Amino acid sequence: MRTRSSLRLVVPSITSGRATRRGLSIKVTDLKPASQLKPSGRKAYVVWLEQPNKHWRNIGVLQVNGKQATLATTVPTGNMFVLVTAENNAHADNPSGPEVMQATVLGQ
Repeated sequence: MRTRSSLRLVVPSITSGRATRRGLSIKVTDLKPASQLKPSGRKAYVVWLEQPNKHWRNIGVLQVNGKQATLATTVPTGNMFVLVTAENNAHADNPSGPEVMQATVLGQ
């Protein structure tokens, strides 16, 4: 039986009308280490943010502990599309590995 990973994004509300960044907390459950994925050679789960110019920005690596993975970072305000891929290089400039999950976050 195959388990399915679950993605949870927590985006705190912004109380100041002038804020340009906000916190983003990502928690994924039932996620096996990237090194166990096929094809082999995957080293990290990289989290990507699609920018308004349609380019991707590497915003960090999910820290895997057992079957749970987390990342806490800051991101610009507004709507965003978040993508998680399994990459050979944690510092990749563009997503190239297999897509693991995705989510749309609606801004304030």
